[in-house]
Amino acid sequence: MPGNTTTNSVALRRAQVYSDMILDTLKDGMLPDGIHRDVGDFSDGDTLNITTFGDVVLRDLAEDQVTPVDALDSGSITLTITEHVGAGNYLTDEMQEDSNKVKQFDAAIVPKHVRAIKERYETDMLKAFPDAQTVSNPSAINGYAHRYVASGTNQTMAMEDFIYAKLAMDKANLPDQGRILIVDGLVEATMNGLTNLVNVSNNPQFAGIIETGFGKNMRFIKNVFGFDIFISNRLKQIASESVNTSAITVPAPSSSATVTTGVANVAMCVVDDMTTPLMGAWRRMPRTRYNRDEKFRRDEYYTTARWGFGAQRLQSGVTILTSRTKYK
Repeated sequence: MPGNTTTNSVALRRAQVYSDMILDTLKDGMLPDGIHRDVGDFSDGDTLNITTFGDVVLRDLAEDQVTPVDALDSGSITLTITEHVGAGNYLTDEMQEDSNKVKQFDAAIVPKHVRAIKERYETDMLKAFPDAQTVSNPSAINGYAHRYVASGTNQTMAMEDFIYAKLAMDKANLPDQGRILIVDGLVEATMNGLTNLVNVSNNPQFAGIIETGFGKNMRFIKNVFGFDIFISNRLKQIASESVNTSAITVPAPSSSATVTTGVANVAMCVVDDMTTPLMGAWRRMPRTRYNRDEKFRRDEYYTTARWGFGAQRLQSGVTILTSRTKYK
């Protein structure tokens, strides 16, 4: 006695079923505003020149002798609009007529354009300071390195690297306020293994750390040696670099080392616009334009932006090179 089976009743069931839910890509957190100086007086032109002044020379005087006259050092730093990026998509009339998800697709286009531009903008910002320094040079200021390879095992971050970054900033006459350190996620993994970074006498239960690790929502939950620490996946990647700091006054914890497949973690003092090491300017904020192309029967969306970054105060930052494949 024959009955209905999946074999003889194909017309009674759907082979493919499509959900109304849309699974989008995962997005990490963005860094807060205020990390760089937003240059507002650069609305036209190719390059902005900013005048800099040095310190006066103070000399000992003797009675009945002339007071020496010295020139006040001056110079300039520059900012150039270098980046011009954009994204575009279109939907044909036929696709809009035949698709049951066209409204969701249409609503997602522009936010995705803007998100991609923001990610590129942040990536450019984070590499602007390491790029302004000389590769393989300790970038010594007042006798202290502002670029060095981390001293932990396999070029991972150690407590000594935090301590030296603070010391280098102190010796560069930077204020205690507004100090941040932007690190790769592997650095947080390293810190999770350094229990002696925490004063367990005041926190014997490791409250808030064991449950979440040092990082939460792309930011460290603890201030480490005066630095508010943020985690980013958009730091500048380093193929290979050696830094020898042995010749400067106080060598970094790793006086001569090489990192391969590395990342440039950046410490900065961003207490105000005059102190922050970076400056940047939008020539065109993300701008979306719609175009109806009747010839091809489609709706087109274009989002474009222009900007540039530059270094304005190299003594206000420290680059610490770590491995991006090892955390211990």
